[in-house]
Amino acid sequence: MRKLLFFLSLFFTIAFSSRVLAQKTDVNQITADGYFDGKNYQQAYENYTKAIKSAGHDKINLSILYSKRGQSLYHLEKFDDAIKDYTTAIDLNPYFVDAYWRRAIVYQHIGNYTATLNDYNTAISLVDSTMSNVNKSILYLNLAHVDLQLQDYPAAFKADSISISFNEQNAGAIMIRGDINMALKKYDIAVQDFSTAMYGFKNDINGLSFAYEQRADAKSGLKHYKDAINDYTMAININPDNASAYWNRAGAYHYNSDYELASADYTKAMLYHKGDNVNLSKLYGDRAENEAQETLLTKAIQDDSLAIALDPTNMSAYFSKAFAYTQNSDYQLSIDVYNNIMKLTNGKDKVQSIIYYELANNEYFLNHFDNVITDCTKSIALNPGYSEPYYYRGKVYLKKMNNKELADKDFNQAVALDTTKQTVGYIFSLLYLGRADEAVNVLQSNLLGTTDNSIALSDYYNLACLYSLMNKPDEANIYLKKAIDSGYEKKYAMKDEDLDNIRNTDDYKAIMTDKPVQ
Repeated sequence: MRKLLFFLSLFFTIAFSSRVLAQKTDVNQITADGYFDGKNYQQAYENYTKAIKSAGHDKINLSILYSKRGQSLYHLEKFDDAIKDYTTAIDLNPYFVDAYWRRAIVYQHIGNYTATLNDYNTAISLVDSTMSNVNKSILYLNLAHVDLQLQDYPAAFKADSISISFNEQNAGAIMIRGDINMALKKYDIAVQDFSTAMYGFKNDINGLSFAYEQRADAKSGLKHYKDAINDYTMAININPDNASAYWNRAGAYHYNSDYELASADYTKAMLYHKGDNVNLSKLYGDRAENEAQETLLTKAIQDDSLAIALDPTNMSAYFSKAFAYTQNSDYQLSIDVYNNIMKLTNGKDKVQSIIYYELANNEYFLNHFDNVITDCTKSIALNPGYSEPYYYRGKVYLKKMNNKELADKDFNQAVALDTTKQTVGYIFSLLYLGRADEAVNVLQSNLLGTTDNSIALSDYYNLACLYSLMNKPDEANIYLKKAIDSGYEKKYAMKDEDLDNIRNTDDYKAIMTDKPVQ
C-alpha cells in the first residue's frame, strides 16, 4: 500500500509560506493568523471572515485574506468552499502565484487533475525573480507529483529534474524521481534514489521513515525480500506509527514464506485503519491470502468474509474466499460465492469468463459434467482467447463422454492459445495429446526457476498428478509427499481423480495417514 499523498502534505505548508505580499493588517487578521498557526482552523476562518468584511476595497489585501481563509477551509476539509475563496483571490489579483498554487493542491486532493495541472502551470508562468529557488523547487516538485499520479512519466521526470536543478538538496524531489523509476520498474535505480534522499531527511523522522519504506518497496520489486524486510524494520524503528510500513513488511514476509510474521504485521496494520473500511477490507483480504498459503483455510474464509462485509466491492476477497472453499473441498459453497461475484460483474466479459471457468472447475468435482460443458462454453464465448476452459471442456469430452475428437480439438486450442506455456491447462493438454514428456519438462523447468513457495507447492502437486496419469506411481508419490509436507490440502487430493492410479499404493496410503513412507 502506497501513500503518495505524503509529499502533498509534506510540502503543502511550505508552499503557503512561499511568498509574502505587502498588505494592510487589522486586529481580526492578526487574531486569525494566530488561530491558524495554532491549528484552530474554525476560529481562523471566522476571524478571516471578519477581516474580509472590514478590509474595504483594497484588492491586493482582499486577495490575500481570501487566500488565507481558503487555507482554513482546506484544513476544515471544506474543499469546494476553499476553491471558491482561492478563485475569488485570483479574480482580485490574477498575478497571485500562491492562490493558483494553493488551489492546485485542493484540486489535486479531490482528484481534479486537469484543473490541478492548469493551476500549477499558471503558477509557474507567473513566477518571477522574487521567488526563492527553494520554493521554485517545491512548485516543480508538486507538478511532478501530479504527472506521476497521471502516469505521465516523461512529464513527471522533466518537472522533477527542474525541481532538483533549483535545489539539489530537495529530498522530496529525489524521492519522486525514485517513485518514477519504481513505476518504470527500474528498481535498482530507485534504490539509489531513495538512499540519496535519506540524507535530506536526517532531521525529519517521518520523511526518513518513509524513505526507508520506499527503498524497501524497491528491494521487494527486485525480490530481495530479506533486504526489504530489514528496511521496513528500520522504517518502523524510526517511526513506530508508520502504518504502511507494517502493511508492506507483511507482504515481504509473505513472499519470503514467513507467514506467521506476515500475519502479525497485517494485524498490527489494522490498528491504524479503524473506521477506514476500504483499507481494513484490503488488510483482511491480504491476511486471508497469507492464511491460505499456510493452508489455514477456515481462518482464510473467515477473514475474506470480514473483508467482504467491510467492503462489498472487494472483488479479490470474493475470489480468494471461493478459491479457499475449493481447496477445502467445499465445492458448492465455492460455486455460491462465484455466483455472487457474477452478479457484481455485469458487462465485464473477461472477468465473467474466468468466473464461468471456475464454476466449471468446481462442478467437475461434483460430477455435474453437463454443467461443466455449459459453463466452459459460456466462458469461451465471453473470451475466445482464454485457454483454460478449452482444457476443462476437453477433459470432460475425453474422460466422461469418450469423445476423443472433440477433446483433442479443445486440447489443441488450449495449447495454441496459451502464450505463457506454463498454465495447468497447457500442461495437462500436452499430456492428453500424447506429449507427456513435454508436460513434465515444463513443470520441472518451472520448479527450477521459482523461489516462490506457493508456486513450488502447486508444481509439486501437479507433477504428482501428471506422473499418476502416466502410471508412474513411484514418481507420483514422491511429488505428492513433497506437496503434502509443504502444506497442500489433503482433502483436495483425496477427491482429485488425477490421483486415482496411485490410491492403492502403500506410499499413497502412508502419505494420507501421516505414516512414514517405507
